[in-house]
Amino acid sequence: MAKYIMALDAGTTSNRCILFNEHGEICSVSQKEFTQFFPQPGWVEHDANEIWLTQYTVAAEALAKIGATAEDIKESTKDFILKELSKNLKGYDLEEFVADLLRAMGYRTTLSPHGGDGGVDITAYKDELPPRILVQVKSQDGDIKESILQSLKGALREGDYGTFVTLSNYTKNARKYLDNNPIIRGIDGSNLVDLILAHYQKSIKE
Repeated sequence: MAKYIMALDAGTTSNRCILFNEHGEICSVSQKEFTQFFPQPGWVEHDANEIWLTQYTVAAEALAKIGATAEDIKESTKDFILKELSKNLKGYDLEEFVADLLRAMGYRTTLSPHGGDGGVDITAYKDELPPRILVQVKSQDGDIKESILQSLKGALREGDYGTFVTLSNYTKNARKYLDNNPIIRGIDGSNLVDLILAHYQKSIKE
């Protein structure tokens, strides 16, 4: 499946959409003007609904020209975000990023002191009452093994829940361990990007 990056350009007189492939080459372009209103000399106004409609239209046209779909754009965007996270966020930086994301999702979070955290990087609560959620974050490149998940479970007290966050993936045995221990939720790189895309705007505002 081909993957593309979609660039949306909202100009003064028109909207434009350009699709690039993974090599940065232009694959498709669509552009459409929108109405300019001049209520008096020196003034110009636009219709917000028309701007939205033309932006939607050029995006659809650019995709249709090369037989691409919205899924092609979504998967390419997710790949890009995951690569950037893997390149720029390691260790404590990733822990702080995940804590910020959890706060944007409505959780109260506390980061564990660096070193000697007992395998727990973040403690989170949805409200003032239990359950407590203990979060472990790993930025390693290799897939997470069952033994690492077992160490998180060992840190849980009665009534606690666990969440394990990784930029990579889980081994087959680790996936099976998660299935057999529903009090621990495993979030892989793809899941994390989905959460970022869903809560990014709120995270930025806060």
